[in-house]
Amino acid sequence: MSVDIMQLYGPGLSFYLARRKPSARMDAPAGSSSMSLRDVAVSTVKRSKRSIGILDGSNTDRPTSNICRKYSATLKALHASNELLESRARKLSNNIAELELDVTRVKRHIKAFQGELLMTWQADILTRLVEVVYERSGWKMPGGITASSHEDMGKAEVTLMYRTAARKIKKETLRRFGLSVQYYLALQRYDEIVCFRSTNPFRSECTFAHWLMSQKENHGRIDLFKFWARLFPLCYGRTVKKTYEQF
Repeated sequence: MSVDIMQLYGPGLSFYLARRKPSARMDAPAGSSSMSLRDVAVSTVKRSKRSIGILDGSNTDRPTSNICRKYSATLKALHASNELLESRARKLSNNIAELELDVTRVKRHIKAFQGELLMTWQADILTRLVEVVYERSGWKMPGGITASSHEDMGKAEVTLMYRTAARKIKKETLRRFGLSVQYYLALQRYDEIVCFRSTNPFRSECTFAHWLMSQKENHGRIDLFKFWARLFPLCYGRTVKKTYEQF
């Protein structure tokens, strides 16, 4: 066995070649001249290598190239998706900021509206206090008008009448009704809110009662609840709780 054949083809194929007669020829592919055993062996090895993809080095790079292309395409898609999500997140953030601003404005308007309502409620209950004090004391309103005989008067005239009547009520008078000096001071400031009064002081009884009870239940302005709830039995003939439950 030739050493060259041994080194070139390995022990298996070199043994096979060594046992063949030198004159032997194998059928060559169509259109080609006859090939020696050496040529056949080389051709066989090349075909074997080609069949398993190791003859051309570029074959081994083809799967890797495909993977790289797929990875690159996926990465680009992820970047595009991420940019879209970031854009939507910025838009949502801007919308949230605008909504928060709107909520702040609404709260401000509600607070201002409640402030006006509170002045109306306070004016109405103090108006009822003036009426009750004059009625139970047997007094007539300024100008000789009774509390129930001013329907034909204009609003400005009635407002002036109540303002004057409130200023004439003394501390001692309120004390007879079981009211402290704090209610006297409230009547002294009646001028500041009398313009907010309703045409009928009973109109705000229910809404005022609900607001006062909400302050009590939510541990809000308890001082206001205690102060104004004290006047409900005297001015409306029932407690603030009873008004709240009935209406």
